[in-house]
Amino acid sequence: MASVETIETGRTVNWIGFNEKISRSLQGEYLKQFGHRNQNELSPEVIAFRDALDSFPVPIRVLYIDNGKPAESIHTLIQLDLSRPSSVEAEFLGVVPVNELDLSVLRDRFGIEAESAAELTPATYFDTAGRFITQVLPYAIGDAPDRYSNDLYEFLRSGFWDVIQAKFRKSVDYKAKYGVPSDPILPPSDLLTYRQIVTNVQTGEPPSVEDWQAMVSDIVLIPQVSEHVKRTFRIAKQLFIFSYFEYGFSVASQHYAFLALEAALQTRWTLTLPLPTPVEWGDGNRTEFQRLPMHKDLYKRWKFDRKMLVNGERFPYSTFELLRVLRKKGIITTWQGERIESAIHLRNELSHLEFATVTPAYAATLSVTAELINAMFDSVARES
Repeated sequence: MASVETIETGRTVNWIGFNEKISRSLQGEYLKQFGHRNQNELSPEVIAFRDALDSFPVPIRVLYIDNGKPAESIHTLIQLDLSRPSSVEAEFLGVVPVNELDLSVLRDRFGIEAESAAELTPATYFDTAGRFITQVLPYAIGDAPDRYSNDLYEFLRSGFWDVIQAKFRKSVDYKAKYGVPSDPILPPSDLLTYRQIVTNVQTGEPPSVEDWQAMVSDIVLIPQVSEHVKRTFRIAKQLFIFSYFEYGFSVASQHYAFLALEAALQTRWTLTLPLPTPVEWGDGNRTEFQRLPMHKDLYKRWKFDRKMLVNGERFPYSTFELLRVLRKKGIITTWQGERIESAIHLRNELSHLEFATVTPAYAATLSVTAELINAMFDSVARES
């Protein structure tokens, strides 16, 4: 059945026309976002999304459920059959009072298992193979095609994105093209093998895993250090520990230690700001933040307004500007600043490589980094 007179408005809905309109709306919304770009400017993910939308219209099956409530009394149950692309077929099953809803219809016609009609709340169901989408919507879609097309587009763009990529994304299988074999799957006895170069001078034996952990177990951050800095530094320590089994993790450990140091600079500067935090823009306007802003959020704003002032001072947009400000405020000393500069230079070198640098595991790097971070936060009042 392709049309019905809705009990909500008395308006006749041509469901085939409705299906065609939804298809046009989906593709039109895509063109608004990406239509100005050439093919070679589109990522494989966007092309997959476009191809998915081009498969519409698909057959739809619609059931109206009358919940008897004054506002938006009609709810919609709709299934989109994605296994049959480019079809305008539409089947309308009528309007059913919620207390007369046959649960077998939900199961057999819409693939929804429910023990009672009360379980049928607004939701979206789909299979990961991308064969169908079933939706329960709190309005009569036949009377609101624009609303439904917007809702469907947003779902396809967000909640259904991974399914679309798996089904439509076209990529070159370089592994197959060049016959590259897979890496071997190693048993734990081979995977968890000592791969460092350090040995006991007297016995010639490698250190135990416990000995390796003990090298960094006393390197800790004080309570005043912010949690996200601690989290990054914790990863640095874990990488050091697991470098016992993979030599290359030693460099990754140093990299994360320097990342924690950089994050500490940003956080420590933020803690120098008053509450509320006044921010002045280049056009003379002023904003007050009631919570301490994050450095990265202010940086995003600074990129569009280089005249921005934070608490009446120029925004420290770079790591070295942060060092300048913290030195000026007496939070770090000159020699600490010089040591931090050296660490940041090393961090930059590790971030921009033509080849992977491999160096031995240095617990001293973590120790020095922790000392610098702790020194910065030592002057922060400890919460009781």
